[in-house]
Amino acid sequence: WIGSIDHGLLHRSAGSFVFYDSSNSPMIDPMVQCLQIDPSGRIWIGTQSEGLFVFDPSLSTGMMHDLPEIDWSIHPNPTRESLRIHSVHQALVRVEVLSLDGRILRVEKPVIDIIDISDLATGTYLIRAYLENGSTSTRRLIKE
Repeated sequence: WIGSIDHGLLHRSAGSFVFYDSSNSPMIDPMVQCLQIDPSGRIWIGTQSEGLFVFDPSLSTGMMHDLPEIDWSIHPNPTRESLRIHSVHQALVRVEVLSLDGRILRVEKPVIDIIDISDLATGTYLIRAYLENGSTSTRRLIKE
């Protein structure tokens, strides 16, 4: 198991990594600060903003990825007016801003690296990126 600063938890499985974050597990904060597996096999996770909790991978779907596929970020987060999107290994071909119930609120295609979100209400949103290799990945965004 690997804890990351902005990608939640990663677990190596069959030559790929399964990752768990707020989009596919009960994790609220993907900024893992520490983790410990106790003698009974429970995974204790300390996160930056949500504190300590026990993670049970059997309650999560997880997503299979090679590491370059998940190597993109959004910042600042939280933000008020604009959002910068950065990808290291893969080009982003489409970015969607979604409500928590899955409604697509905005589509950026072709992708520009700064998205104006000043017109969105304060709240939590999902940012879904479509990468040039056909994979997708989602991040949680907090709009202040």
